[in-house]
Amino acid sequence: MKARTPGLGRIRAIVYVRERDAERCRRWAGCHDWTVAAVVREISPDGPPMARLGLRTVFGLLDAGCATVLLAATRTEVAEGPDGFLKVCARVERAGGFVHVLDDPEEDGHAP
Repeated sequence: MKARTPGLGRIRAIVYVRERDAERCRRWAGCHDWTVAAVVREISPDGPPMARLGLRTVFGLLDAGCATVLLAATRTEVAEGPDGFLKVCARVERAGGFVHVLDDPEEDGHAP
């Protein structure tokens, strides 16, 4: 009988968008065999990231175990500056997840 090694299972992501189309993130997730659990479109794009309704929705979904990844097209979709981005990353990590961004404009969703 073979021993089974427990794994992470299929990665579930929440696509977060402010100004961009979610399709690029959906394509990328599909090519990497990730499941898109939800797409959250920010409706309050101004103000500090931690106060935005969309990000608070993402945090709630992560806390509830619906997904483990916040997936965005660029870092600036998440936060304009490095301090805000790091705060969002820390909050996502507290929920047991991580942030993945597709900053490279050449990364078009094709599997490596």
